[in-house]
Amino acid sequence: MLDAVIIGGGAAALSAALYLSRGGKKVEVFERNQIGGDLGQIPELENYPGYQGSGEGLAKVMREQAEQAGAKISYGECHRVEDCAELRKEDPERTDLPERGFYVSIDDEVVYAKSVLVACGAESRRLDVELNVPVSYCALCDGELAKDKKVAVVGGANSAVQEALYLAPMVKELTVITHSRLKAGPVLQERLRQHDNVKVLENLEATAELLNKFEHVFVFIGKEPKAGFLQELQRRHVVKKDAKFFGLEIIKEVELIDEDGYIITGAKGKSEHETAQTGLYAAGDIRQGAVCQVITAAGDGAAAAIEMLEFLNGAESVS
Repeated sequence: MLDAVIIGGGAAALSAALYLSRGGKKVEVFERNQIGGDLGQIPELENYPGYQGSGEGLAKVMREQAEQAGAKISYGECHRVEDCAELRKEDPERTDLPERGFYVSIDDEVVYAKSVLVACGAESRRLDVELNVPVSYCALCDGELAKDKKVAVVGGANSAVQEALYLAPMVKELTVITHSRLKAGPVLQERLRQHDNVKVLENLEATAELLNKFEHVFVFIGKEPKAGFLQELQRRHVVKKDAKFFGLEIIKEVELIDEDGYIITGAKGKSEHETAQTGLYAAGDIRQGAVCQVITAAGDGAAAAIEMLEFLNGAESVS
């Protein structure tokens, strides 16, 4: 049995893997796409203290540090997380299951762990219109496909402008379309306006009629959390707390995931990164209320790992 399974391979996951491994724990990280997650798609990272370069470069260093500390990095998609004790309770014949810990389904494999950290971030939100032109969600990945073309970038926050800045030197014309005012920081906005081939359209909806006038469309309109693999755990064993009211016992359900799909942590009696399910933690962009920056994700992963070390060391002392 592993001490910790980490789901996701971005800054939060790799930071946690480093701290847990240095704490002497047996750790395995599972990432379904590229190690580094969205970090690996940032062409130029300028606001991470002590580092300037590509996000892919920083992800590589983070991975190397985690592996040198003893963490195992694997590729695989998580489909299900379950409480072993609850599974045994429902089916006493399941003697193959550990008495405690988590059952984690990764592709066609099952691994067992004393604790689980969900740090899989959030995926790019898709544009809900049908287009007749190519649509991409990563400038670094697909920028070459848009070379010397008329390109639209949908979105107006920092990520959209950063991607637009990457595309501007290689495309013929670039139009940034945002449904509100441009929200990117002043420095990024100034850099964007320095490009002669860039035009900004504010307070304009990105309709199919408008976008089909371009030769390639890049979309950066926010993120959506992907914690669906916890739904079965939530349905099967929503953690319950007892409360007294005029002598009557009331059962209060404590959710693991909020209505937007983000993981809830820090409930009463729990540490900041622990969910209502004992031993299950979350860090990074997937966590409710997280600040979506690389530096905060890395710090979040480290903080979660420290809490997990306390939990694991406490469980060992009890056993």
